[in-house]
Amino acid sequence: MAAANESQGLKIAVAACVALVVILGVTCYFLYSGMTTAESKMAEAEKKLSDSDNVRRKNANNLETLRAKVGFEKIEDFDQVMQEIKKAEDALSNKITEITKTVDRTVNEAQSKGAASENLAKIRQLTQKMASDYLNEPNHRLEPSLERLTDLLGYNLQLLAELSVDYQGLRANLESANQVNADQMAIESSEKKKAQELQMAQLAEHEQKRQELLTSIESLKTQNNNLATELATVKSQYRQYQDESKKKLEDILVQMRYYRDQFERTTEIILDSPDGYITYVDYGRNEVRMNINRRMGAYPQMKMSIFDRKSPGVPTEKPKGTIEMLEVTDNGSLAKVIETKDSINPIRIGDIVYSPAWSPNDPKRFALIGKLDINRDGKDDRADVRRAIEASGGIVEYDLPYPGSGHEKGKLTPRASWYITDDRPPFGPPTSRGDNADAILSLEEQDFNKKKTAAISEARLIGVRPMQLERLMTYLGYTPSFVENGRTEMINTHLRNEILHPGGLTPEAAKEMIGGAKDATASPEDETPKDANAPVPKEDEKSDDMPK
Repeated sequence: MAAANESQGLKIAVAACVALVVILGVTCYFLYSGMTTAESKMAEAEKKLSDSDNVRRKNANNLETLRAKVGFEKIEDFDQVMQEIKKAEDALSNKITEITKTVDRTVNEAQSKGAASENLAKIRQLTQKMASDYLNEPNHRLEPSLERLTDLLGYNLQLLAELSVDYQGLRANLESANQVNADQMAIESSEKKKAQELQMAQLAEHEQKRQELLTSIESLKTQNNNLATELATVKSQYRQYQDESKKKLEDILVQMRYYRDQFERTTEIILDSPDGYITYVDYGRNEVRMNINRRMGAYPQMKMSIFDRKSPGVPTEKPKGTIEMLEVTDNGSLAKVIETKDSINPIRIGDIVYSPAWSPNDPKRFALIGKLDINRDGKDDRADVRRAIEASGGIVEYDLPYPGSGHEKGKLTPRASWYITDDRPPFGPPTSRGDNADAILSLEEQDFNKKKTAAISEARLIGVRPMQLERLMTYLGYTPSFVENGRTEMINTHLRNEILHPGGLTPEAAKEMIGGAKDATASPEDETPKDANAPVPKEDEKSDDMPK
């Protein structure tokens, strides 16, 4: 039993010893392998360090050589070296800028003094471009900078050469010009001497003539005094003759106005000579034919008035009818009957055809003066009047409108046949301007009234005849489409008050009624002021205009 236990212990010891030997061998292997790897790495690191030291020593030697080449061998700090290089670059840039300015100033001075070489401007331009390229380059490298500086130096040398050549040519031109000027001066000196001799001769001649003129002036002074006396006498006679002529002219104008007025009174119903005659009447088609043809200047759409063939001339107020041209030929014309005034007295063959705006020889000319209200609505209708005149073949050569209706046009001449006015009041009530409306006029109306009076006076003076608007529109075929308002003659005050004021009159309504009745029945001339405190009439009182 004891032996078995010893054998078992030996086995365990042997196994433990083998295990320890194996572990020790593996550990030694790994330790030896790591040491070998570390030694190889150390050798490689030592080699790199040696190479790095060699490169550093070479760079140091190169840097020392470069600093010696550039001129900074005494400066050890790299930043200080860079600062010095920056200062050198700035100084070089300033010098290049100064060189560019010097080149520009030199070229300008040479050109101002007459240098004519075309290469100067080109060289200056190239120099400025090269300097600008150098100054605007962000990183100044040595080789490009040296190339630009070399080119800049070459351009400066070319500039000097061009200036030398140009100066030499300019000197030759100046010497030639001096010679020409010297020759010209010699010629001018000779001419000046001859001119001085001629001037002295003319001076002596002029002095002789001056003495003769002085003698003549004395004689003319005497004649002038005599003429002044005669002129004063003639002026006095002229003023006397002018006064007499003015007086005679005024007498002639007065006589002419008097005879014209007498003539117009005797010929008030005789307007003008006929323009044509009716040659055929077709009552079925309501058409007429006339002896007016195209050669007379007639054209379609003209409107004319028809008067009886027994009329002495052309009556002024009562035409038989109105026609409108439909067709105009070389032998006659055809017209449509627009209106017949009296069916008992129709248009017949031989009746007179007349237009106040058209004439076979010359179109009638008109002057429109003042406000022209055709339908009496208070508005100016001069545009319609102008269109009616032109549609009938007439011409408006002068127009003086009412303020607010336009501007004055044309000129009043003796060629005008009629001047047209309209003095009729409008149907509606006049526009109120206040208590003194008749006495208050605007500056435009006052100026218009002066122009209107002057125009009518001038028209009558130069022989232009007047015509009222209603007469002209009758001749032009215009028929009013309204009925003139009547005039109130009596008022039933009692019945009116019952209708308007069934509850009784108040003082304010009574005052308004009295004012309205006064405006409707009384004229401004007959109007008398009434007491505002007068008693108010009662409802049962009747107006004095109504019989009780």
